[in-house]
Amino acid sequence: MHKRFVGVLIVLSALMLNVVSFIVPQQASAATLSNTTLKWTTQLSAGSGAWQSIIWSPEQGKFVAVASASTFPFAITARGMTSTDAKSWALSTMTGTRPLFMSVAWSPSLNMYAAVSCADITGSACQATTTSSSVATSPDGVTWTTRTNPDATANWRSITWAPGVGFVAVADSGTNRVMTSSDGITWTGRTASQANAWRAVTWSSALSKFVAVATSGTNRVMTSPDGITWTNQTAAEANSWDAVTWSPNLSKFVAVSIDGTNRVMTSPDGITWTPQSAPGTNTWSSVVWSPELSTFVAVANSGTNRVMTSPDGITWTAKAASVDNAWNAVAWAPALQSFVAVASSGANNGPPVTGSYRTMTGSMITAGTDPATSVAARSATFHGNYTDKYAGANVFFRYRVAGSGGAFTDTIPQAVTAEGNFTANASGLTPNTNYEYKAVVQWTSAAGTETLEGGLQTFTTPLADDDSDGVFNVIEDAAPNGGDANNDGILDSAQPNIASYINGATGKYAVLALDNACQINTAATQPESANAMADLLYQYPLGLTGFTANCGTPGFTAHASLYYFGADNIAYIARKYNPITKTYTTFPGVTTSSVTIGGQAALQATYTITDGGAWDTDGAANGIIVDPIGLSQLLNSGSTGTNSSGSPLANTGTSVASLIGLSSLLSVSGGATIYYIVYRERHSAIAWEEKNEN
Repeated sequence: MHKRFVGVLIVLSALMLNVVSFIVPQQASAATLSNTTLKWTTQLSAGSGAWQSIIWSPEQGKFVAVASASTFPFAITARGMTSTDAKSWALSTMTGTRPLFMSVAWSPSLNMYAAVSCADITGSACQATTTSSSVATSPDGVTWTTRTNPDATANWRSITWAPGVGFVAVADSGTNRVMTSSDGITWTGRTASQANAWRAVTWSSALSKFVAVATSGTNRVMTSPDGITWTNQTAAEANSWDAVTWSPNLSKFVAVSIDGTNRVMTSPDGITWTPQSAPGTNTWSSVVWSPELSTFVAVANSGTNRVMTSPDGITWTAKAASVDNAWNAVAWAPALQSFVAVASSGANNGPPVTGSYRTMTGSMITAGTDPATSVAARSATFHGNYTDKYAGANVFFRYRVAGSGGAFTDTIPQAVTAEGNFTANASGLTPNTNYEYKAVVQWTSAAGTETLEGGLQTFTTPLADDDSDGVFNVIEDAAPNGGDANNDGILDSAQPNIASYINGATGKYAVLALDNACQINTAATQPESANAMADLLYQYPLGLTGFTANCGTPGFTAHASLYYFGADNIAYIARKYNPITKTYTTFPGVTTSSVTIGGQAALQATYTITDGGAWDTDGAANGIIVDPIGLSQLLNSGSTGTNSSGSPLANTGTSVASLIGLSSLLSVSGGATIYYIVYRERHSAIAWEEKNEN
């Protein structure tokens, strides 16, 4: 059994002491409790191209992607596409002798995109078999212009931009495997440090340094301050390094490889490199840094989990791509708070073929759990929220008894296509119990079903009052006769016209029973001292009972029975208290009798009261009966009772009648001072007050 905090509710009965445990409510958080993760969603690209590279322009708020091939029915030159939201893509025509574009870069100062291509391609590999590699530039990613290429035999594989320097591109073949341009129009061939298969180049503004990596050669890293003069550097391992990026926040270069034992390497300066372990032996083809999320993301064109992430370039976590396409490149868009990857393979969206699923978005999604509302004894309403720029998931809640460690129960999943709030109603809960629950978001990826859970919220179900009579079940179920304190064969807790509760005057059980047509709303028996005014000549050893009941029909005459356990059937006078006028009146027509219920003795008082009648306190024929009534005894010194304040009468041997007579005598004696017997609000002891009438 799990541990829990409990309080103790003591229920006094004539023959027993019942101890009922009740849960101390847990303090629920008033705030949303959320968790986040990176979710990848497949998007429909504009055309079935072999997409090789993608760039984001913050100034134009646009993605531009380039491809090395296109598929029928698209034109051979349909090698570009653009998007402002990563969901809707538009094709663009790219120029060149053979527009086999492999990389694209953006220059904010020139307001220009520049793309470079292979000379030829066989399958997915660039081939230096012709003199037809291309360079093209565009002001918008839509309209492209071919530029003169200083080495058309080279397979240009990567291009980047550096402020104050210009564009720099590297190649994996050709005579001069570097070329530069300050304006994107005029290009100059540069000599690489070695004739390696250079696959990627990046720029560090903080270090004023270019770094390029290669898939072959002795020294597979080279650095340059200007793109013209290059210096060999030793890679961490002789792997096929396919991509490199720079993190200004961490002052660190990160490169990824398509083979080798450790397929990641890091460096603070581009010179000294340290091998790092990747989570899988995938062909990692691209890596990018997000300053806003403080996260590296790498994608692969083969392997099991084709995405990996890292906060530092050292510790990497495998993630499933949305689908297992050949993912070649990934870019980050701060304005969209999204990564976007492009692939050279993927299912077509046809027929007719209008595109293919060769792009995917990676965005942070949130599953948030909000505080529960409408918490009742056996039900509650759960609240959650889901944020996802590329929404499409199932949402639901999981709940269980708090601290139990048991299995969660799931609500029915809801399919959502837009981010926002969601709710679910849980029923069948246990009264007087602490629960915990959390929001859940699920979606499908290449790995199957992925799940993100919000934080745990807690709430406490109250004690149950199933018949809505204002008395908790645990109180009524602990009443005499096994919870059937009026002995009608039905539990009091199951009847809205029966209320059994603890008598506040005696500490023993009392019961109110009305006609079946009536719904008791409130019922309580309290000592006379609870009233604003005490009754002068009467005491109420059994207290005064007040109740409110809705009997539905205006003018309804209700038959009422009051049961007082542990009370004898002695001479009682029924009295009504009017809380509005603060007066007491004798109430006729009440009969009393002794009964035994469940082996316990009780006094039963029965009477009728009419809605809107003289004895209905609210005085309106509205179907609602309000009735404060009590069984009283005349105060006298010879009794063993108490006055209505609970204090014993003074043992003077003088009766109340004698005191009244004495008061009258003093009033007519002609003296200057008259003594009155008076009573005061909330103080019912008889007292003398002296008044001087001179």
